[in-house]
Amino acid sequence: SKIKDMSIVDRDIFWSEYIRSGDDGFSKNIVESIYQHYKDGGKTTPRSVNGCLYASWVLTTTDRKLRDEATRALYWAGRMDPALLYRLTKSSIEINDVYVPERLSAALYGVAMAAYGQRSEKWSKDFVAKLLPEIVTFIYEILTDPGKSNPIEHYLLRDYLIGILRVACLLSPGLLNEKQLSSLDYPISTYKHKKWGEYNKEDDDPIGYPVHMDFEKYTLGGLISDRGNYDYDHDDYKKVVANIYWRIHDLGYRDKIFGDTDKQIANIPFYRRADNDKKIDRYGKKYSWIAYF
Repeated sequence: SKIKDMSIVDRDIFWSEYIRSGDDGFSKNIVESIYQHYKDGGKTTPRSVNGCLYASWVLTTTDRKLRDEATRALYWAGRMDPALLYRLTKSSIEINDVYVPERLSAALYGVAMAAYGQRSEKWSKDFVAKLLPEIVTFIYEILTDPGKSNPIEHYLLRDYLIGILRVACLLSPGLLNEKQLSSLDYPISTYKHKKWGEYNKEDDDPIGYPVHMDFEKYTLGGLISDRGNYDYDHDDYKKVVANIYWRIHDLGYRDKIFGDTDKQIANIPFYRRADNDKKIDRYGKKYSWIAYF
């Protein structure tokens, strides 16, 4: 599709911004209709398939509540039709915006846990017998054989996928043997991780200001065990910050593209920004989180 073929930057400018500021609640209505349809036990129809596909692309948004609602809707779609959610998740793995496969995998992980919790129910038994072996084979291969796909380096996405495998082996012992299970322990030895560079930001840098003070000082600073909050000269801290800026630059974030939009989002009244139900992240924050994980 046109949206799938875009770069993450072009998609955010064209699509994510449409969701945030131009669709007059259209995306929210579709997400809500999918949630209600499947929560009420509805069957899959061509219309609901299209709605689920739409909801999966809503996951690119920086609107936190809408992204959570889309994840919830996709989870309930997976409860009623696990094969549909699996197809969406499988096709999302190569999408260049990890916000999409991360949440689809989280929804599928939720379905696997629900199946374990209701393992005496018919839907769970059908899930285990008809679909789970295929899911396990696919996930195990993309996690342990990076020659067949790009290595999955995003920590949350990788954890959700590993979680699915571990629950699957509780549901159906023997799907993976002990050696295969141990190969999923960190660090995964077969991984060929991307070599990260360092980007030393300068004044009037074209990357602008994607990382704000609290994220840089506390979130990134918290990765360094022996650093004080105001120690900006710590060697490991400076390396982490340079790595994060390199990844943000690598993703394509530039001030000339996102600067004005991010200023507009940052200027949303504080009472809205402090309310998680109304929280809209800057694109700089989105790219910072992708780099962080």
